Amino acid sequence: MDRVVVSDLPDDNIGAIALVDQLGNSVSSVSKGLDYTVVTSIKNNQRTAQNYTYIVEVFNSRGVVQDIDMFTGTIDAAQLVKIAYASLRAGSENVGYTVKVFLLDESSTILLGRVMETQVAAVNPA
Repeated sequence: MDRVVVSDLPDDNIGAIALVDQLGNSVSSVSKGLDYTVVTSIKNNQRTAQNYTYIVEVFNSRGVVQDIDMFTGTIDAAQLVKIAYASLRAGSENVGYTVKVFLLDESSTILLGRVMETQVAAVNPA
């Protein structure tokens, strides 16, 4: 059983990994040249607080890392938190991006839950 899981927040209509635009609207594709925020909700399944390292990697369609964001924090027992710190800047990519989220312990050596991944299509701006 995962110690900390990436979860859905029922009132947000946001899946395990979501992208939101500058107005806070959830989007399924990104327009070139615009910035988006990666949003993830995590829940601590333990009876004690858990220190964590949260890592977001953004890959282009060729598998090359475009961006890495890393944050640390503490989540209380059974707490559910929404993390919205990482960003994706849609560049010249024509096909899209892969976004991966890793949750590790405070030493950044042990996975606290499964690695989450989502594909994001890139579109030309209107």
